[in-house]
Amino acid sequence: MKFMSSWGTRRAAHWIDETTGLFLGEVAEAYLTAAASLPFDGSTSVIALSIDRLDVSARTRSGVEPLVHNLTGTIDVRGPAAVHVVGSGEPADGGSLRWDATLWPFELRGEGTVRFDGLPLALFVPFLPAVPWHEPERSRLSGELEVRNEGTSRLALSGRVNLHGGALDSPRIAPGPVRGIELGLEGVGTW
Repeated sequence: MKFMSSWGTRRAAHWIDETTGLFLGEVAEAYLTAAASLPFDGSTSVIALSIDRLDVSARTRSGVEPLVHNLTGTIDVRGPAAVHVVGSGEPADGGSLRWDATLWPFELRGEGTVRFDGLPLALFVPFLPAVPWHEPERSRLSGELEVRNEGTSRLALSGRVNLHGGALDSPRIAPGPVRGIELGLEGVGTW
């Protein structure tokens, strides 16, 4: 097995587009080839995308707040239908974030784990129902989710999530922010 690239040993690196100011990253091209006589074992990656040391921030009332440092991950295609995702990150105020899962998107199947401790609630607010969170970048989540295949048509899910230091701000609730909200959820299920 060997790596081949149409660019030879060159790499084109251009981090920020001068016109738009958007992050472009690093461009590279490579092909993984193997002799036709070798059997396919189902774990060879043909296409892969990696993120290395990405920092995630949010614009807040008080400016730009860092949320996660050193976000690192890899997404690679394994065979004709599976995708493997693995990675980690460091919440800005301490803690951990780790994930490792294999997904079969065309079959709506998956298997793996996500574990996090000290992750800012602000990362999830765009995906949650409208709730008047107060400074969600200061609220922290910890928890884990495990997904397992049970045959070809059923997923077993188990997990927990805990909210620490949550706060709400709405005149319909109280004249000022309600702080110190602690909440824990735990569950198991199948789909």
